Amino acid sequence: MTLLAASGCRSSGAPAAQKPVGYVPDSVRAEVASLISQLKSESEVVSYADEKAESIAIDRLCEIGLPAVGQLVASYYESTSDPQLRHFRYFVLDTLKRMQQPASLPFIMQVAQYGDRREKRVAVEAIWAFGDSMCVETLINALEDEDTEVVNTAAAGLRAITGVSFGLYPNATPRQREEAIRKWQHWWSVTGGSYQARQTGSQR
Repeated sequence: MTLLAASGCRSSGAPAAQKPVGYVPDSVRAEVASLISQLKSESEVVSYADEKAESIAIDRLCEIGLPAVGQLVASYYESTSDPQLRHFRYFVLDTLKRMQQPASLPFIMQVAQYGDRREKRVAVEAIWAFGDSMCVETLINALEDEDTEVVNTAAAGLRAITGVSFGLYPNATPRQREEAIRKWQHWWSVTGGSYQARQTGSQR
């Protein structure tokens, strides 16, 4: 069996210990590994851009949920050295976006900053789907991306999460866009910490 968190030792005569947080049975890990291999095969014949494409592997991974997150993230990193697996990485990100598991959020936020153009698009869409105040700074940083689609998605996510727009809409002129981004950056420098604390407090 695989343990993702350490547990205390069982003393003699003590009742059986509860399964530790993060415990993933070997049978589940084996199924996730099989589904990831299937997803790799699918990505070789189906383009991520094909919106009509359906994947039984993705559907099942989403059903498994949290126990699959660690292996999905690991499979992404293991594939980064192979350009031929870029569509596989897009499918991994899309799966995590559909799952909306908080455990995947730090990884997705990292991809939004350092991924390739398509990866950034999927990551920003996923962050928007999470709608978490912890993501606001990442979305504001994404406003300076060279890809207009990333910028527009980040702006839409910010509007949805904060209720603020500063006039940053897809039809904004370059000058309006530049001014709006400055306002967003100023807003975060002034209110970022307190805004995040307020949102976190309101969710308790």
